Amino acid sequence: MEIHEELANTVAAGDALLFAGAGCSALLGLPVWGKYLESLAATAERFEAETAALMRRRIAAGEFLKAATLFKRILQAPTGEVYSALSQPFKPGTYDFKPLLPLSSMPFSGIVTTNYDSSLFEAQMCICSRDKKMLPQHLTTRDTKGAAYCDAPFVLFLHGRGSIPLQAEQMVFDEQDYRECYDEPSFTDGLLQLLSSRTCVFLGSLSKTLASIRFFVSGPYDEARHSRGLIWLFFQDRPYP
Repeated sequence: MEIHEELANTVAAGDALLFAGAGCSALLGLPVWGKYLESLAATAERFEAETAALMRRRIAAGEFLKAATLFKRILQAPTGEVYSALSQPFKPGTYDFKPLLPLSSMPFSGIVTTNYDSSLFEAQMCICSRDKKMLPQHLTTRDTKGAAYCDAPFVLFLHGRGSIPLQAEQMVFDEQDYRECYDEPSFTDGLLQLLSSRTCVFLGSLSKTLASIRFFVSGPYDEARHSRGLIWLFFQDRPYP
C-alpha cells in the first residue's frame, strides 16, 4: 500500500491526531524561528544595540533559544513592547488561513500544534461552521494533562498562543519556558498519554518536541516512518529549536 493510501485510511478511521509543526505556518508565509528572531532583534535594537547584536550572533550560530532568552529575559525594554513584538507576526489579519482548509477538512479527532499562530484553529472553525459540525475546543499548554480524555474535537496549542500581546506571556518561548514546561510531569505525562492513545500524523518540523518523546521514534526523521502504529511525516528542513 502506498503511503498516501495508508495515510488516507488512517485518518478515515476516525481517531487520528494531527500534530502540526512549523511547516503549516510557513505555508502561509509566517516566519519560522530564524526570521522570527531577526524581527525581535530589530525590536531589541530600539532599546539596547548590544543585546540586539548578541541576539544576532546567537541566531547566526543556530542558538535560537539563547537568542530568545536574551530578548525575553535580558533586554531592558517595557514589558508591553516585548509582548507586542512577540505576538506581532501572529496577529489576526497578518496571514490567510485558507491554504490550510484542505488539511483541516480531514476528519482528525484533534489537532496539536507547536505554532503560536491561530491559523489551524481558524481553518478548523471555518470547516466546522460550514459543515455544521461541533466547533473545536480551544486547549492550551496547561490543558495538555487532560487532552487525552477530550472526546470533542480540539486544537491544542502545546506551546501557547500568541495572537495578541496578552497571550504572549504564556508562550513557551525561551530556554526557561521550555525547561519549566517539559520538566513539569503533568505536561509530559499528558502529552505522552495523548500520543500513545491515538494514531498520530506528524506534519512539519517538530525537533524540540520530538526530542522529548524520542523513545517513540526509530530511524532518521527525514522520511515517513512507522513506530508503535504511529505515522511520522516530515517536510520542513529548517526546524524549530
